[in-house]
Amino acid sequence: MMKKITGILSALVLALALLPTTVFAAEEVAKIDDGTTFETLEAAVKAVKEGGTVTLLKSTTGCGIGTFRAPKEGQIAAKSFTIDFGGFTYTVTDPAVGSTGTETQGFHLEWSGNGDANHNVTLKNGTIEAAKGSTNVKMLVMNYCDLTLDNMVLDGTNLQGSKPYTMSNNCGNVVIKDTTITAAKNGVAFDVYGGFGSYGDVTVTVTGNSVVNGTVEVDRGTGTQNVNTLKVENGTINGELKVDKNDKTTVSVIAGTFASDVSDYVDTSASSLEQVNGQWVVKKNPGAAKIGDTEYETLAEAIAAAKAGDTVVLQKDVTIDAYQEIHTAITVDLGGNKLTSTGGGFDVYADLT
Repeated sequence: MMKKITGILSALVLALALLPTTVFAAEEVAKIDDGTTFETLEAAVKAVKEGGTVTLLKSTTGCGIGTFRAPKEGQIAAKSFTIDFGGFTYTVTDPAVGSTGTETQGFHLEWSGNGDANHNVTLKNGTIEAAKGSTNVKMLVMNYCDLTLDNMVLDGTNLQGSKPYTMSNNCGNVVIKDTTITAAKNGVAFDVYGGFGSYGDVTVTVTGNSVVNGTVEVDRGTGTQNVNTLKVENGTINGELKVDKNDKTTVSVIAGTFASDVSDYVDTSASSLEQVNGQWVVKKNPGAAKIGDTEYETLAEAIAAAKAGDTVVLQKDVTIDAYQEIHTAITVDLGGNKLTSTGGGFDVYADLT
């Protein structure tokens, strides 16, 4: 009987040995431009070349990912790259990353050391969240580079700490486009933090159909070596806009919907402001003219951009004080508005309707 069992076991071992090795391989979750695939997103970010793209292949859970200006052994050097999440979710769990002593972040993206030639990082088409039960992940993104968030969700619901920040921006030009950022119940959605360290200026622009759920802070350290700027071109901020007003801080609101009063930051010559159902709604005043859906601040700009067959439509009364040359066959539609000349007109060198 023992010989029979031993024989069966030997056969099983031999059969398993003959199986393709891929049966036992870990599942690959990301790839880079040349098609190489990786078992972790961190490994793909480490391998991607300057300016390259990492593509997430499935939703996955992994450690924090940091890129460092002066990397220590095992760390990834700061560089320009894109992560296309492909509609999937990256769930950050311990260990988190960060500067020495503050390893509490999901993504830590450092600058180049030169604000005029900073690294460019794009995160697009997916979701970053903190894992439930993680103990050290207290921030999803700590940023110092030129960063674009395009069609992203940063969900800070599960962040730890007494006042977690979903995103913090200490340096670089940051664009938040068509992106949703959600703070933890006791947290901050994002900040624009200047006057810190030896970093360059920090500018955050919110645009498109972005939604911010939580407080936005525009604040400074004690330094005067840089400026911090928040520009809201469009979007919805469902939280308080808290601004430390000083001569190094600029906040401008061009359009959007806000839960708090933003009247101090609206240029009423360029935008209108009204309260609707307890919210502050800011609308950008129309430009002088448009072609299709593209607006132009002046009629001269619209005419210069017009191609043969285009229709330039006035959106408001316009006064011109110089001659405008028209070299292509276009249509100028006054749209019921008044065009007044104080010494200008049109020099037409083509068919004009």
